[in-house]
Amino acid sequence: MSTLDSNSHLEKTQSSLRNEVISPATVVQIESISPDVKSVLFRVHDNMFTFKPGQWIDLMIPEIETVGGFSLCSTPCLLQKENLVQLAVQYCQHPPALWIHTKKELTDVAKKVPSISCQFFTTRERCHEDEILNCRIDANILREYVLNLNISKLQTYICGPPPMIESVAANLLQIGMAEDDIHYEKWW
Repeated sequence: MSTLDSNSHLEKTQSSLRNEVISPATVVQIESISPDVKSVLFRVHDNMFTFKPGQWIDLMIPEIETVGGFSLCSTPCLLQKENLVQLAVQYCQHPPALWIHTKKELTDVAKKVPSISCQFFTTRERCHEDEILNCRIDANILREYVLNLNISKLQTYICGPPPMIESVAANLLQIGMAEDDIHYEKWW
């Protein structure tokens, strides 16, 4: 299956002119500006990156294959003065938008509820955010994370592609979790 299906951003915009600069950027802030829209502020790391009002960016998130196209809602002045750009991203099932909406929510919940722990992993491109580990989730990592927990009261929720779900579930069983306490949804 191709990642450039008939609805993809890259295919829809393939004949549009693009700025030749591809710049790494760091998420500085994500906040809700309405019930279904998040404002995302990025610090751009390449001083050659520029834009004009009304343009969009191709957003490439390291752990997501799909490229998102989002309109910039900040002024070029903010970029020039502070190396910042802002996007307004509406909630939808499109992978880049979904990542923006769910990553922040999961992290916030984990910070507020002491009994919830949240850890992010990426296995493709290296990610330089402190809270994201660049490795596969194996039995050793799972053992390390559940070592000090009461495994009889532990509930796990796995989200990802089916081979990853199967691997993590098998590793959880291997370290002693009960099958009824391992939750996931295989949606493809």
